[in-house]
Amino acid sequence: EGLLGEGFGVFVEPSAHPVLVVPVGESAEVCGVDVVVVGSLRRGEGGLGRLYASLGQVWSRGVEVDWSKA
Repeated sequence: EGLLGEGFGVFVEPSAHPVLVVPVGESAEVCGVDVVVVGSLRRGEGGLGRLYASLGQVWSRGVEVDWSKA
């Protein structure tokens, strides 16, 4: 909630087992703030394909992604 109050609006959880994605999204909803929240990896789904899919999620929500590095 502190980060939401400071104006942060994009949250990427760099973990093979993201556990904060849902609570952060719920906190944003309670605060009435529109945010982008994604996990970067998932258990059993590592590698570049999963990372690119996560980047695609944030990009599709309007977050600028430097695809030239991909």
